[in-house]
Amino acid sequence: MISSSSLLLHCCCGPCATASIDRFVQLGYKVVPYFFNPNIEPSDERKRRLDAFLVVCQSKMLTPIVEDHPDYSHKRGQDRCFSCYSVRLERAKLAAQRFGLEFFSTSLLISPYQKHELIKQVGSGLEGFVYEDLRPFYKDSQQQAKELGIYRQKYCACLESLEESKWLAKRKSEMKRQKSGPTEEWVPRWLVK
Repeated sequence: MISSSSLLLHCCCGPCATASIDRFVQLGYKVVPYFFNPNIEPSDERKRRLDAFLVVCQSKMLTPIVEDHPDYSHKRGQDRCFSCYSVRLERAKLAAQRFGLEFFSTSLLISPYQKHELIKQVGSGLEGFVYEDLRPFYKDSQQQAKELGIYRQKYCACLESLEESKWLAKRKSEMKRQKSGPTEEWVPRWLVK
């Protein structure tokens, strides 16, 4: 579909914004980048991601909308991702309406690490949402991020996802050691003579 409409693009971070912006421009939209991510913890992480987003906007000569967030209560547990996606997409919809933009979407759709079907489900329930499977452009987004020298995070956003990523990194490291055989410091004490 080729469009000549304006689209507010919710951007979760700089790297994901790169190729997401490019794709919607390619589809004919006039893209307005939008940053609203109250879920990012801790606050210095939010600043690093915001700074990376602003570098991307400058490189693409686009004027972004950055919205500060009110106190945001992070939902914990199993439904936290649904809650997180809902808050950001509902706010993006309201921002699009406030700025007179007909459509909105999100760069969350580019990451193979996000819950794609859940994002699609949440967005599809909101008027004006444009769904586009951006995952084929993920490698391009990472390449552009490297070229721009911007920060590329290692976890989704909340502290729970940070803990999960630390756990996964530790587990992968353990699996590597198992494949090459245990080292002395890794072998449980009861096996060491």
